[in-house]
Amino acid sequence: LFCPPGSSGVTPVSPGYYTTPASDEMTATRSSQKICEVGYACVGGNREFCGAEGQYADNTGSSSCKVASAGHKASVDRSGAEKCPAGTYSVGGASECTSCEAGKFSAEGAVGCTPATTCGAGTRIQTESTSTSDAICEDCLAGTFSTGGTAECTECEVGKYSTTTKAVGCTLAATCGAGTRVEIASTSTSETVCEACTAGTFSTGGTAECAKCQEGFYSSFRNSPTCFACAAGKYVSADNTKCLSCPAGKISG
Repeated sequence: LFCPPGSSGVTPVSPGYYTTPASDEMTATRSSQKICEVGYACVGGNREFCGAEGQYADNTGSSSCKVASAGHKASVDRSGAEKCPAGTYSVGGASECTSCEAGKFSAEGAVGCTPATTCGAGTRIQTESTSTSDAICEDCLAGTFSTGGTAECTECEVGKYSTTTKAVGCTLAATCGAGTRVEIASTSTSETVCEACTAGTFSTGGTAECAKCQEGFYSSFRNSPTCFACAAGKYVSADNTKCLSCPAGKISG
């Protein structure tokens, strides 16, 4: 209630207004009303600041305070609600937004934080996640591998390789066994290429070249792991690939 100047009676205060002067000591002399400012709510002629957690009033003449919705917070002067900045969140009714914990992120106006990508096996972390952005993963290149969650892919050790991207491990390269030679050595991105030893040569394995059979010995087939001696009465051909019978008047053995 208030008493306008020159009035002989009291006037009820309008909804959303408060009486003035507002001092408690001057209640009996309130002579006018004033519309409630933003940030305040007015009920029964009294003006109250919307200062409780998450409250605000964004219009003049408010008779009650509003509560900030999820993803928002009340402004400092309680004149409105603001979106939570990226890297924070609110479930509603808050004066301050909550920061995302480590390993999570959010965009503006978030109601919660999202777990960051962990970059699984076969990939590496190209860019670490922040409170405002997800991690960026990159596939491991051929010749490297990853078991996940690392900043760098690991190179295949000597004697192993990976031919594809996103490898989770490296494959043991072939060693080129007995009877073959290493035609092309393995690399971190390619398998060993082996070649069979030709007749007249042999290999015990793991060598770059096949060895020619020593004098008096032969190998008559490919992939030979060793050379053989000719039987008595025979001798080795010039190309070490077979045994020949000794001509008349000649002996061997």
